[in-house]
Amino acid sequence: MPVPNVVTEIPGPRSRELSARLAAVECPAFEARRDARAKASGEDHAPIVLSHGEGDIVWDVDGNAFVDLVAGFGSLALGHAPAEAVRAAAKAAERLPVALGDVYASE
Repeated sequence: MPVPNVVTEIPGPRSRELSARLAAVECPAFEARRDARAKASGEDHAPIVLSHGEGDIVWDVDGNAFVDLVAGFGSLALGHAPAEAVRAAAKAAERLPVALGDVYASE
């Protein structure tokens, strides 16, 4: 599949629906910041709501696929759901899902 693969407008109807639900409960400053950006640029700044990622590709809840250009941030330098990291996390979760290192020491 070539990426990007756009199957709806951006953001799509499901992203808009979920964004509206979020705006109703999140800090009003976030929506105010998006509104200010939209006013300054003349462009829509409604957020895209992501569904899942694999490697350097992310999909939104409307089925659109994008190259994740922020994948180098923090732990995403490995991409989304790298097999080796997923296996290691699953193995660790079987032993001790939460260690709270500042309360109890663990291996």
